[in-house]
Amino acid sequence: MERRIRRSRVKVLIDLSNMKLHAKLCLIKKRVKNKITQYGFISTGNVNEKTASVYTDYCILTSDKNIMADMDNIFNYIEQPKTKIDTLNTCKTLLVSPVTMRRQLTLFINKEIQAAKSKKLLLLL
Repeated sequence: MERRIRRSRVKVLIDLSNMKLHAKLCLIKKRVKNKITQYGFISTGNVNEKTASVYTDYCILTSDKNIMADMDNIFNYIEQPKTKIDTLNTCKTLLVSPVTMRRQLTLFINKEIQAAKSKKLLLLL
């Protein structure tokens, strides 16, 4: 199986020894003639039927260029964690812990607090 995967030019990245990776990411790059198209699959977990009655995992399949750029940055970091940590700071659409998630969530929460004080519609889900 491993040999077949390698022949298909599939790269599998499992984990970093000092960091828990929870979300599941799959980045597919398809080349047709000279054009590369990217597709990304993002999941919050492992879609476990035993926990499905307690909480829900969310999945998205997308080709959004901004999300693809963030996923490229995340995979670059996972491949070279010692030298590519700064690439995570450039993520614009995905919240990446430990680099951008806390800061972005705090900004979202503060924005919603201000909206509530102004009696505006709250949108934080």
